[in-house]
Amino acid sequence: AEALRGGEGVYLGRAVGIACSGDELEEEGLVLALVDGSFFAALRAFTRATRTALPDVAAAPLVPRLCEALEQGPLATLRLRMRNAGAAAADNDSFLAAANSLSCAGSYARRLRDVVTNGLGD
Repeated sequence: AEALRGGEGVYLGRAVGIACSGDELEEEGLVLALVDGSFFAALRAFTRATRTALPDVAAAPLVPRLCEALEQGPLATLRLRMRNAGAAAADNDSFLAAANSLSCAGSYARRLRDVVTNGLGD
């Protein structure tokens, strides 16, 4: 279980780091791709950990690493983008992309919380 936690933690850190290094927008709208990439990596790491023979032993210790990776990755990146985006205006795509991405990240965080809660059996 320790090797799995370490492996999932390494995967999570690297995948979130790669996702946050991009500057692309999703095709569906003004949401930065780093949000989808980061939360996908978090969901994948946690889901794999719950599919082991001892899911609570493998998955529970991963939860703080999930929080840390998401806080230091997409959340920190989006906060910086909001500060550097300029004034809130309908024609400021940088601001709109950062604001929409923060909103999307909040929605994904709530969904991830539900997956974690259900995966650990409350």
